[in-house]
This record gives sequence, C-alpha cells and structure tokens, in this order.
Amino acid sequence: MATKIKIALFCIIIVLFFSSNANLTFSQTESATEEKIRGKVTGLPIPRYVSMKESSGYTRRGPHPDYSITWEFKEKGIPFRVIDEDGNYRRVETMNGVGGWIFYQNLLGKRTVIITQNNTNLLAQPLPQARIIATAEKWVIADLVKCSLTWCKISTSNRGSVTKFVGWVSKSSIWGVDLEEIIE
Repeated sequence: MATKIKIALFCIIIVLFFSSNANLTFSQTESATEEKIRGKVTGLPIPRYVSMKESSGYTRRGPHPDYSITWEFKEKGIPFRVIDEDGNYRRVETMNGVGGWIFYQNLLGKRTVIITQNNTNLLAQPLPQARIIATAEKWVIADLVKCSLTWCKISTSNRGSVTKFVGWVSKSSIWGVDLEEIIE
C-alpha cells in the first residue's frame, strides 16, 4: 500500500512540476510578444511596411554601397516590409521574401499594397455582398487608405495609366498589411 501512495505522490509532483513550467513558459512567451521591437536607427516598429519612392531602386547584400546589388525593382510604390535597420540602410523584403538592404531615401512611409489573387473584387462597402466597383488582377499595386480587421479600403489612383478606383477588398487578398492591423 505504501508503494502505491509513493507512486501516486510521485505522479502528482511530476504533474505539478510540468504544469508550473508550462505556465511559466507561456507567460514568458506572452510577455515577449507584447513587447514592440523598435529599429535601432529610427525607433520605428520592426517589422513595418513602406513603399518604394521612385520607379527604380536597388537592394544590396549588405548595408553599404560597397555591397553587390541583389535585386533591381522597377515599379514606383512597391510595398516592402522593413525587417532591420543599419545606418542609412533598411533591410526589406517583398511578398515573395526577396529583398536586401536599400538606401533609406529610396523609401516612403506611404502605405501601398499588392493584390495577391487574380480577379479580386473592389467593393463599394466592406461587405461580401456589396456592389462590385472593379476587378483587379494579381500584382496590381494600390494605395492603402484604411483597414478594419478583415477589410481594407484601397485606391488605384496615381498608378500611371490605370483608371482610378477606390474600393474595399478582403485583407486576405492583398499583401502589405498585417492581418491584425487596423488603420484609420
């Protein structure tokens, strides 16, 4: 009988040990995700979204003009995700994960998005049954106007020869805004 009690106590101690460690680990993870990472140069949030200022720009292997060019981007307004900062350079990536280090003066804080799905409907209101204003193809770049948790209002104005359309799209059909992000 004493052996059964010892085994039961041992099991209870093991369960309490692992459950208290699980809670400790969860609490540590929870507080780590609540902390905002800030850029060492600008103090702005990392990651964050920006757009390309001009119709041509380069990324490099490192944060200095002596590093080789990795990519040339040839579209004004391309959204980038800033993932690091070093001096006058920002490490950026595109929706495909390509990128590198780009000189900060080639970037704007203006938010843009890329349509990620063919035949994406721009709607008059942020409702699935709303009137369709236009249909956008994959890779169209648009200005980001505002976002709720599930919808974003975008504008295709100032996009060269493309006719201006302003409408709502599902957040899941664009890249350049985080799913939990709300923009007023």
